[in-house]
Amino acid sequence: PLAWLNDNIVNEYMNLLIDHEKRKAGYVHRKNGPAPPVHAFPSQWWVSASRDLKSVQRWATRKQFGGKNLLDVKLLFIPVCVKSHWRLIAIKPQERIIEYLDSLSSGQDAQILQKVFEWLQQELGADFIASEWNVIEKQRSMRQQNGSDCGVFTCLNALALLRGEDPDLVEVDNGMHNARRIIAASLISGKLQGELE
Repeated sequence: PLAWLNDNIVNEYMNLLIDHEKRKAGYVHRKNGPAPPVHAFPSQWWVSASRDLKSVQRWATRKQFGGKNLLDVKLLFIPVCVKSHWRLIAIKPQERIIEYLDSLSSGQDAQILQKVFEWLQQELGADFIASEWNVIEKQRSMRQQNGSDCGVFTCLNALALLRGEDPDLVEVDNGMHNARRIIAASLISGKLQGELE
């Protein structure tokens, strides 16, 4: 019950969230169509990008938001797991905002944010204007109460942002049992369950 969430669980739950939001927005992926309103890269994106940014050069293009089209995306998630700890990067390209959400830290990880900025510069090319982009300084993720809930908070922080809610309103308990049950039910049924709908 208090198991650490692995990449399969985090990635699949992110996919459920994104698919739900795309359906709500009436978005249908079409070749040469518009950029999706929301997207989540799988956690493998960070593993690859942290080694060599060129290895993720076409990831956005394959999902129809490469280059300047990235600026049409409302919200982009990058789940990051480093040293067995999950955190979430949330990018709001339309607003030029980057947020680092970490349930263990009150600060930010400068190396991760620097790599995200480098990727934005690579992806946008001449359309990247560094002075337009802002990093939210205040840590809005609630704090986990043990060493295994970071993946749950990563999922719940993404959910809160998609719903337009403040992540620091996520209810916290040791083990996050109810949230874990709802995430599990969502994964089993293939659609969002309970209050997460």
